[in-house]
Amino acid sequence: MSHHRHRPTATVVFTFLLSLVVTLGALSGCVKVDSGPQHIPHQDPAVATLEYDLSSLVSAYTGVLELLISGNYHDIDLVIKDLQSANANSELLGLFDRFSSLSLELSEALSQAEDLLDLASRFITENDPSNAASSLNSAAVKLTQISYIPAEIRVVNESIGVLLNIAVLSGSNSLHQAYQALLDSTDRLQGAIDRLALLREQLAALNSYAQANLVVTELSLTVSPSKVFVGDSIKVFGRLSAGDDNLGGRQITIDISSQVYRTTTGPDGTYEVAIAVPYSYAPVMTIQASYQPLDVDTDIYRIAYSLPIGIEIEYYDTQLAVNLPKELHPGFVFELIGTLSTEAPDQLRNIKVFLNGQLIGTTTAVDSFVLNITPPETIKLDMSLLSISVVPERRYAGTSVNVNMPVTQLPLEVSIDIPGFFLIPGTLNIAGRISGDIGDVSEASIELSYAGKSISVRSDSTGRFKGVLELPINLILFGSQTLEVQINPSEIWYSPLEFQEKIVVVNPISSALIFVLIIILAVAGITRSRNTGVTRHKIAVTASNPAFSLIATEASPINGDGLKNSILRMYLSARQLAQTLTGIFIRPSDTLREYMGFVSKRLPSLTSVFTELTVLAEIMMYSKLEPGQPTLLRTEQLLKSMQRDHKIGPS
Repeated sequence: MSHHRHRPTATVVFTFLLSLVVTLGALSGCVKVDSGPQHIPHQDPAVATLEYDLSSLVSAYTGVLELLISGNYHDIDLVIKDLQSANANSELLGLFDRFSSLSLELSEALSQAEDLLDLASRFITENDPSNAASSLNSAAVKLTQISYIPAEIRVVNESIGVLLNIAVLSGSNSLHQAYQALLDSTDRLQGAIDRLALLREQLAALNSYAQANLVVTELSLTVSPSKVFVGDSIKVFGRLSAGDDNLGGRQITIDISSQVYRTTTGPDGTYEVAIAVPYSYAPVMTIQASYQPLDVDTDIYRIAYSLPIGIEIEYYDTQLAVNLPKELHPGFVFELIGTLSTEAPDQLRNIKVFLNGQLIGTTTAVDSFVLNITPPETIKLDMSLLSISVVPERRYAGTSVNVNMPVTQLPLEVSIDIPGFFLIPGTLNIAGRISGDIGDVSEASIELSYAGKSISVRSDSTGRFKGVLELPINLILFGSQTLEVQINPSEIWYSPLEFQEKIVVVNPISSALIFVLIIILAVAGITRSRNTGVTRHKIAVTASNPAFSLIATEASPINGDGLKNSILRMYLSARQLAQTLTGIFIRPSDTLREYMGFVSKRLPSLTSVFTELTVLAEIMMYSKLEPGQPTLLRTEQLLKSMQRDHKIGPS
């Protein structure tokens, strides 16, 4: 079963917007219940109710303004994207595009201003008026930049009203009501900016109070040594003070390469701590100390940060060189050869190999390594990411090599020994050998099909295979025939293979019969031209039961119990059946072969069986040789096949 992801329908999206507008209207008392969007008008305006479609579209844009007013900025992008597929005339769509552009600009700026105010609020809470002031100033700039947008949207909406001829519509008209709701929301849009501006003023006042009343603190930081190996210890010390007062018993936070350490100042405001340099393997690490007022200090002191200090970091770099195959193959082991080098003393290192994030091999090495890697048999035949990673080891930095590798199956190569022609009846011997880029392919399954016969064989340890097809007598099989070969290797890294070869069938019996028949027909034609008497076939048909019983008589009846006479009588019965089914009777001038052609054209389903019966009858009529029992049985089998297939005569 296949699964498809469906985008929400326009009706679902706008029903959501309608609910949103109604809810916001209930909260604000400024939005009418029936002003929400119902669906985007994707219908053909020529067959749709245009007024209803436009009222829905206008209501949808009202919903956009309500999202802005309520502060739900993150939902606006999706809504406007869906609105862009609405149907309307080009001039109206141009105004709606301008409306959308302004709404998106306003949404982005309001969202950024709100984030800046949140950040300023956090700084104020942390007694950090300096950073708070910076965030408040940035928020003020954002709000100033978008101050023109509500008026611009008002102009766009008034132009929309002119295009929609709102002035001539009655107050109860749904489009008029939807447009009025749009104007009401436009009037309240300035409130979204004013709300954030008011919040900024309130935060600025709090920050001004903090700046005026909180005591400035200072925090110094010294690091020794300034150059160090990863993993080694450094001494970090400094002093926390407020003017001439040393602040003892305060917690100091030290941040180095995103790792945090804490210590406490002594009675004289000083602190000192030994810190292990993280194993980050960066040329320079930055360390900084900070003081965050806690408890009663929150009403007295400002936050303090030391100047950041850069430490020069030493470590042993690692280089990795690898030899890789050009391609990977599912389940096929390949040899990964790698070499490690560093300027430091030798060190045993851990190496890991990943394929598409999955660990597929590990080893350890000092300088060089050889690793046999087996890609999963289930890996997709596509590009895959092969990663060879050297794990960091104390002072030794790690490294990795990442390569996008194609994943393919190896092609098969087949040499096959078949004859150019084949005599039937007889035995067709087929032999071959299967190999690939890496040697002989054993235990492969080979399916051989020729002239309706097939056989399955397997290749041996050397990739060789043999197959024998026994083909019996078949009077109609001759000419070029196709040998189909299907090879399915047992190893997943090989790709299956199918191909065809042509073998000419030489049918001595059929060829001899045709040659004899040609001669006989030539003689018969000459004889017929000399004879004035004509033998006519008289057909009498009885229907004593629902299945017809056909009785044929000849001008010269066929008497006797010999095999040849029995075969001719069965042919006559078959011909009577053909005449009944096709309505075509043999004429005095027709040969048996000509009559067979007429019957085949009228009823192609008789062609195969009736052709073979005709050939047998011609042989009986003109050959001096007596037929054997197999020929009699074959004729009887063909007659019964005709009767059974067409449900006439004895079953």
